[in-house]
Amino acid sequence: MRAALKVKMEDPNDVRMAEEAVKGADAFFTKLREHAEAHGLEDVDVLRSLRDA
Repeated sequence: MRAALKVKMEDPNDVRMAEEAVKGADAFFTKLREHAEAHGLEDVDVLRSLRDA
């Protein structure tokens, strides 16, 4: 994932914003995995269905 993200850090606010973005992504993928497991699906399949909706 590090290779996919490029973030310019100029001040402490940039660091805080990057941390919040990572926390948000982590929360999304955690909920995605939990939803997939609850429905007997692979997380990538749930993600595809969301993308195609």
